[in-house]
Amino acid sequence: MRFPLFLKILIPIILLFGILSLGFVAWAKQPYEAEADPLALARADERVVITETSQYIWIKPQEVNGKALIFYPGAKVDPHAYLWKLSDVSARTNMQIFVTKPRLNMAIFGINQADEVRKDFPQVTTWYMGGHSLGGSMACFYTREHPEIAGMVLTGAYCSTDVSAHTGKFLTIHGGRDELTTLRDVQANQSKLPATAVLREIPGMNHAQAGDYGLQNGDAPASMGDEEVREAYSNLIQQFLISE
Repeated sequence: MRFPLFLKILIPIILLFGILSLGFVAWAKQPYEAEADPLALARADERVVITETSQYIWIKPQEVNGKALIFYPGAKVDPHAYLWKLSDVSARTNMQIFVTKPRLNMAIFGINQADEVRKDFPQVTTWYMGGHSLGGSMACFYTREHPEIAGMVLTGAYCSTDVSAHTGKFLTIHGGRDELTTLRDVQANQSKLPATAVLREIPGMNHAQAGDYGLQNGDAPASMGDEEVREAYSNLIQQFLISE
């Protein structure tokens, strides 16, 4: 049986696309898993209550104010890996925090997941967006389309889309040992943030210490312990919110 010329060209392209798609799915389904000990500490923290849905993880402090942060995880990172550090942020600021669960652990497939959270919590009056690595970049895209967002907290991330006209408050936390999102990367994209955006560095923190999931490929070893990083991280976000 003879195939028309266009089918001889099209069939190999379709097969190649299918193979690449299967390969991507297999790669994405091997996430950086949350480390057991920090996760257990987060769940045992009596200052907060942690609840899960199919779409997000909800960190609720004992005393709740009208503020909330929606946090997008980094690429291939288990969302639970962020709970130990963010539970401390939540307890110190009385701010509810929601860590999203994007499809295939890739925030690029869940840019609008914040809509689901905001719909479920209409009583929140002030919303912040945040994220780590790719998650931070995707949070920028959401914020660009939602000027009502009060501000952003980026960790090991930068905005690849221009949000410089936004009137909210922006904080970027950079790890001095981060070799995956370097200071050069952050500074090269700083003009895409409002002129009032704040950049702060935690000197010994590496890229993976935004969460707790072990060393990430291509990252530098940290020169600060996780407890120190957690303390510095919470302090920076707390001071950022207090400065309003």
